[in-house]
Amino acid sequence: MSDSYLIIHPKDRLYWYSCYVQRVVDGDTVVLDFNLGMSHILIGQHVRLFKIDAPEVRGDTKEAGLESKRHLQKLISNSVDLMCKTHKDKKGKYGRILVELFDNGRNLNQQMITDGHALPLDEYGR
Repeated sequence: MSDSYLIIHPKDRLYWYSCYVQRVVDGDTVVLDFNLGMSHILIGQHVRLFKIDAPEVRGDTKEAGLESKRHLQKLISNSVDLMCKTHKDKKGKYGRILVELFDNGRNLNQQMITDGHALPLDEYGR
């Protein structure tokens, strides 16, 4: 089994939500709708993909950034059971919620790194 896959156990689901991606901003930022359960939905949240850094879609890295964005769009468009794991109310330096995206158990954050469209970050953002 590839390191891009994860088995999600029911006891670990406290910070897990079904979600829908409204749009991909770049290779490490998306706009999500979170299904919080019991008919509550958090709509239009700009979120940052946890522990990855993708090239920007502006400036010197524009071409690589657009390619990274297209790749994430492709991964998401092929998804069948999109879930996200938030990281205990952690937010990035721009106030975005930090998430890991999973499709049917496959970690899309890790897949972006594996496919060469993002770099890994540690817990300090380096």
